[in-house]
Amino acid sequence: MGLQARPDAPRLAAIALVDIAPWMEPQGVGRIVDFMRAYPDGFASLEEVSRHIAGYRGQTLAAIPAGLRKNLRLNGHGRWVWHWDPRLMSGENHDHRNDPAFFERALACYPGPLLLVRGARSDVVSEESVSRFTKMFPRARVTQLTGAGHMVAGDANTAFTSTVIEFLAEVMPTDGTPTQQLDK
Repeated sequence: MGLQARPDAPRLAAIALVDIAPWMEPQGVGRIVDFMRAYPDGFASLEEVSRHIAGYRGQTLAAIPAGLRKNLRLNGHGRWVWHWDPRLMSGENHDHRNDPAFFERALACYPGPLLLVRGARSDVVSEESVSRFTKMFPRARVTQLTGAGHMVAGDANTAFTSTVIEFLAEVMPTDGTPTQQLDK
């Protein structure tokens, strides 16, 4: 059975997966869900947010990142909350876990260029998952960023940004139309 895109969905020129693949480690996914569901009423301060992030990353709190404010907002009760909608983490929004092959089937229907950027310290996408991914999608490019965990862009921002820009520059000409395939 093929998957159908919504009729109003834009055409995709390329897909970059950032530390996510059809086969993920349940413990790593559980850690993310726990991290995101913690503090449902928000944080008292940016320091508290920083400690929460440092704990997730297994690091000590060195300083409050200057860019942290862009990921949070003050709610009507003076608490710092994430910009994303908390309903994102609801049980019904995670029903796809009942069909673990959905993501695999969806990617199999996509004929264009694929990039998988994995944090080398990720507990979400394992080396075994990467190996399986490259066998199933041989046209895909895979880049593993040393020193990065699941929070790839935060852990290795410069390397992450360069990787994605290089991929897009290669697979998309300047007129915005996608090339056939990525031959690497």
